[in-house]
Amino acid sequence: MLLAACPVDSFFQVSAAPPYSFETGKFDLILLYSVFSHLSEDLFRSMIVEFSRLLKPGGALAFTTLKAAHLNVWAGQVDQPYWQDHLKRANFDRDRWRQRMETGEFLFVPTGGGDPSRPAELYGEAIVTDAFLKRALKETQFEIAHFSDPSDVPQSIAVLLKKRH
Repeated sequence: MLLAACPVDSFFQVSAAPPYSFETGKFDLILLYSVFSHLSEDLFRSMIVEFSRLLKPGGALAFTTLKAAHLNVWAGQVDQPYWQDHLKRANFDRDRWRQRMETGEFLFVPTGGGDPSRPAELYGEAIVTDAFLKRALKETQFEIAHFSDPSDVPQSIAVLLKKRH
């Protein structure tokens, strides 16, 4: 994952899991494309806490995640050799998972990422919905500024703002 300081002339590669070695309040914007689409809920939550530390008050965290419609992709993969075992281990059931999604749960299918740096307990496929964010961010310094599922892009888009206090 890369973090960029604004103006965008400095990029930093960081480890998958926090903490990161930047001073508190260093960034105005943290942008993640297709990162939260692949991380477990525990790693998502730890990164949200760390990004809150790294952002200035009023700063923004913008990210993408798999769309709610990805439930249909998983449903179409339940009999495919690679996905069958992963979905079975995750106890995937489209109707039950749709209910979980609507009540604000984080949905995650642990697959691993092909090498030891991406173990299945941290890496796979994830759907982060606005219902989950509303529930999960209550105790944080973030508020949801934007959440959408645009039809012309492959993932949902979320923008969180760090409260100014």
